[in-house]
Amino acid sequence: MEELADYRNKHGDTLVPKRYPDNPALGNFVNKQRQNYRKFCAKESPCSLTEEKVRILNEIGFCWDATDQALMVQRQEDAWWARFEDLKACGASLSQSKLPSSLVSFLRQQRIEFQQYKKGEPSKLDKAKVAALESFDPDWYKSHHERQWDERCKELEEYIAKYGNCCVPINYENKKLATWVSNVRKRYKSSSNNRTGQSSALSPKQTDQLNALGFVWDIWDYEFEHKYSERG
Repeated sequence: MEELADYRNKHGDTLVPKRYPDNPALGNFVNKQRQNYRKFCAKESPCSLTEEKVRILNEIGFCWDATDQALMVQRQEDAWWARFEDLKACGASLSQSKLPSSLVSFLRQQRIEFQQYKKGEPSKLDKAKVAALESFDPDWYKSHHERQWDERCKELEEYIAKYGNCCVPINYENKKLATWVSNVRKRYKSSSNNRTGQSSALSPKQTDQLNALGFVWDIWDYEFEHKYSERG
């Protein structure tokens, strides 16, 4: 039973193959329980199943009719790969694609499943699906807002390489970058004022990422210090 519970936690079901190469004894055990269950329901003897054992197996979601559930799982698998093909047909990268609402919902669910997959929790994702998504777009698991953040950070790095600082003026030719930098400073103040529960506040990860770039959090202090040092 412990091995069966471990299998369920890893694969999300109790459909252990009869000839399970990783644990043949578990495959035989599962197959035997289904055979005995038919006897149990028909009140035939001999039968090693008891009401207590049936209750325990039910508690972990044991599948008594593997044929029906296996068919259902296969249909779900086929549907997943069909949606993935629809996703690929939309473009070479998710960051460049305008996806229909149905695929946006599909992708959102995959991101949820991916968090469970990484933690080793039951998930509908497996290695093959994750590899397929990564081959299509290495950043597939990132949300729209995360992608925008990465894009702005990249543009900021280019600005730093060109001008030597992070002081993007509000009238800079890249309006999106200028507005983003201004908003980031506002969000940082929100974080500093112990209102980190607000959705607008910066996360510690975002703050560290910008600190690594030498981000200027207070433009007025920065300009004052530089003008003072120049006079000195």
